[in-house]
Amino acid sequence: MNILVVDDDRFVLEGLRKGIQWDDLPFENIYMVQSVKQAKTVLEKVPISVLVSDIEMPVESGLDLLAWSREKRLPVECILLTSYAEFSYAQKAVELGIFRYFLKPIEYMELQKIIVLAAEKAEETIESSELLSYKDLWLDQTRNIQENFFLWLVQHAKYIDRNELLYQVNRNKLHYIPEECIQVILCEITPEHKQGETWKESLREFIFRNVSEELFATGGMPLFSVVHENSNRYYMIVGSEGSEAEEKRLDEILAGFVASGKKVLQSSMVCIVSDAIPLMKIGEVVDSLDKIAVSALSWHDTVIKSNEYILPQTETELPEMKELEILMENGNLDGMMHMVNDFLDSAEKRHITSEALLRSYKYDIDQMIYARLSRDNIDAHMIMGNRNLSLLETSALRSTQGMKKYLQMLFGTVIEYGRFYNDRRSLSEKLIAYVEEHIGDNISRSDLASYVYLNEDYLARVFKQETGVSIGNYILSKKMERARILLNGTDKSVNVIAQELGYESTSYFAKMFRRTFGMVPNAYRKQFRPVEDDSSNSVTS
Repeated sequence: MNILVVDDDRFVLEGLRKGIQWDDLPFENIYMVQSVKQAKTVLEKVPISVLVSDIEMPVESGLDLLAWSREKRLPVECILLTSYAEFSYAQKAVELGIFRYFLKPIEYMELQKIIVLAAEKAEETIESSELLSYKDLWLDQTRNIQENFFLWLVQHAKYIDRNELLYQVNRNKLHYIPEECIQVILCEITPEHKQGETWKESLREFIFRNVSEELFATGGMPLFSVVHENSNRYYMIVGSEGSEAEEKRLDEILAGFVASGKKVLQSSMVCIVSDAIPLMKIGEVVDSLDKIAVSALSWHDTVIKSNEYILPQTETELPEMKELEILMENGNLDGMMHMVNDFLDSAEKRHITSEALLRSYKYDIDQMIYARLSRDNIDAHMIMGNRNLSLLETSALRSTQGMKKYLQMLFGTVIEYGRFYNDRRSLSEKLIAYVEEHIGDNISRSDLASYVYLNEDYLARVFKQETGVSIGNYILSKKMERARILLNGTDKSVNVIAQELGYESTSYFAKMFRRTFGMVPNAYRKQFRPVEDDSSNSVTS
């Protein structure tokens, strides 16, 4: 077994190294690191049985590390250390399945006893899990092989013949034949609520698979595989002869599935169902389902049968951009979005929203904005290449809801930059004003570059030319000056002052203060404004 100890304070680590009798404990290797990032690297490379971690650390906390290890399903017993008896810490730790919660200052003998108990529990877990591992491994491998086969089939079926299909079936030791009767269901999901939008893709896929497997098992139909093509699109491969009874069962299953998507996935869902076909024809069917999906973006929370759907043949006339451009020049974001909503909502009601329509509409708007910004000598690529806009761009072509969110951010960004561009202050004056307004934030050079839509290196050079000081040193000097004022003029603790100035680590704040003024914050306060000693505020590093 191996143990990992995490604490951002090297003196604490050194104390644990000397205070614990490690030779008496059943560990082959003892790893000690000073950040959650380093801890994750160790946990990904080395089997760790016991984790001892501080809670309060910069960037990510011990609770974040524990949550990450649970998400990764790592079989680790965790002991958390903290200087604060916070109920919220204890509550979160219990929710995450902690082994023990240990308050500092550390009593080494007591901590060693707890580590021994954690090691014993870890040993029991290892022994019991080994008995199940071979069976689970076999089941997982079989399922992965089947899913990979159908993923390959969906992606390449248009280009393979019968012999290639048989070769892949035999190679993967599966039992399908080219004439195997299946139905393919394309599912397109669109998150409707904020929580659904912020879910990680892996979580959404996990829920999708669980719900689909449960509903098909309950409905008595074989679900061969779920193929996840992209963040919002899935294919379900179902064993079906296409009989009247099977069609009725499938209708019931998919009606329940769409309802579950609304409730569990917090998303609207469209399921497009193919006829029953031989496995050999899956490529043709996937192609036809894709064409329906990109032309049926107006449909929500419904099941579409491919043999009943008629692809739209007429092109929709796009609105003129001139009025939208005038509203943009006047900074009228509400007016712009009113025009957008009128057009997109009208397309939805007429069921003519398609990927082609959204792409053409977006192209016209992008060109209008590029031309308008170019006339003002503004770098349109810097604005349009905004990372947040890029994240919304794909969803903008998949639904009117996605397009509205994309355009709301795009228009807002352009209008905001127009106001900024017309502000005649120098670049350094604008950045200085930004620092003053955000002195309590953890300001980075990239934050400033995003604020003025300039390259970070170019921004740094111009700022130093205009002010004679680097951006980093300027921000530090302003924060330290503010800290000095707060230490002299208030009774706020050092911890509170550090937080108000955007520092996640009090010890790092104290280090920067000592570098600037030659002494730690409490020493400065005692020297320049004598107060009663408050041991709870002491910082020695």
